[in-house]
Amino acid sequence: MKKHIYLYLLLLVTIVASTSFTLAQSETATTSTTTQEVYVPTEPGPETVVEPVVATEPVGLIAKRQTRIINLAANISNKLEAIAARFETIAERIERRMAKMEAEGFDVTQARVSLEKAKTQTQDAKNALVAIDTLVTQMSASSKPRDGWITVRSAFKTAFTSLRESKVLLRESLQKLTAAERVTVPEETTASTTEATLEN
Repeated sequence: MKKHIYLYLLLLVTIVASTSFTLAQSETATTSTTTQEVYVPTEPGPETVVEPVVATEPVGLIAKRQTRIINLAANISNKLEAIAARFETIAERIERRMAKMEAEGFDVTQARVSLEKAKTQTQDAKNALVAIDTLVTQMSASSKPRDGWITVRSAFKTAFTSLRESKVLLRESLQKLTAAERVTVPEETTASTTEATLEN
């Protein structure tokens, strides 16, 4: 699990660097304009009026860069969503084990607290990932994509941080569950012991 987290972190850093470079190029192209003086005679005769005509380059990202950014962001988003789904599966397994141990008389209070926190962090990550596709599309079509990237990067950072915290809390919950002590004896065990005593 730890190896996967670091791998996705590396991928996230790659997309941040790549996208920032692309956005810098795009913003440079967006802010640059080409001014050409074109001599347009307004009326025939010996005296002519010179009127400058300004030709402005298209704003926004070109199609190839736009598609590349969207694909990179979707790739990272999909991988983080897969991690979130995996953490949810692990949480369900811990819950089943917790219920079984509790029925056997073990105190699982502390383990449950950590587990609930882990589930909250996983949900926070999922919430952050929900809007990323829309944010990336809006950013890539914007005349100022660098401003939009700040929001997208923040969403990715929130998702990754939440998943990292969830991983720590899941491990903590499992450790506490393993160390849980039995505080009560199940009724079935007590009844069996009583019957065996009476028979003797």
